[in-house]
Amino acid sequence: MIYPDLFFAISVVRSDHAVQGACSREVIRLELFLGYIVKAFMLPPGLNFFAIVAGLGLRIKWPRLGSSVAAISFAALWLLSLPIVAGLLLVSFEHYPALDTNSPVSGEVIVVLGGKRNLSSPEYGGDTVGADTLERIRYGAKLGRELGLPIAVTGGRGRASTSEPLGTLMAHVLEGEFNQPASWIETTSLNTAENALNLRSILPADNIILVTHSLHMSRALRIFEKAGFTVTAAPMDIPAHSAGGSRFSLPDWLPSASALLISRSVLYEGLGSIYYALRY
Repeated sequence: MIYPDLFFAISVVRSDHAVQGACSREVIRLELFLGYIVKAFMLPPGLNFFAIVAGLGLRIKWPRLGSSVAAISFAALWLLSLPIVAGLLLVSFEHYPALDTNSPVSGEVIVVLGGKRNLSSPEYGGDTVGADTLERIRYGAKLGRELGLPIAVTGGRGRASTSEPLGTLMAHVLEGEFNQPASWIETTSLNTAENALNLRSILPADNIILVTHSLHMSRALRIFEKAGFTVTAAPMDIPAHSAGGSRFSLPDWLPSASALLISRSVLYEGLGSIYYALRY
């Protein structure tokens, strides 16, 4: 979906020295690799398929146990594919309401976090921002117009080491498509921890308005606060159920691939929270 990799967002820890150690490129790349392993074997559908195959294998020697493992794994996959289950999981991770721009807002700079990118898009003549990054840029531009505040964008090259930094791509889209210039462009970070650390060294303000997806907001906000910022949350892509905007209907009880993707993203976020609690 739209959310950053589990180990692609490391919490900024108790001192600048510790932060720099935690954010070493070798550690980040190792955690990114481990994130792929987690995605493949510890999250649906990979975990479920693996368990189903294991259960079928167990049936050869332990028929009842093998059948139970396979049945439970299939049932879990089915439940996670239901929009009603995915919606409830998503709402459980929503902790911040939409920013009310009609009320006084404490913030001097709007910070828009980068997400994914689309590599070598022929219609754009090269790399461009991904869907999740574009959504954040759009909301950041809206807040910039309504609040009259400058905007900072942040994102490095990530895995695409030879391409243009994501922060630069974000600045191009922000100004070219939304007529909002980026006052600060951070282009060297590999994850959310480095987003916070690098912006701490270039932003003249302590009070920021942080723009990212609602599912990612809790982790991102904690990271930026540990970097020394005072943060006002400006989440976007808030589920309608948590915003009180809709009710569950019949289609919410029918399985879908999009619901499974949401469930996977929420479980990924949950694993990330556990990881932070253990490491930081």
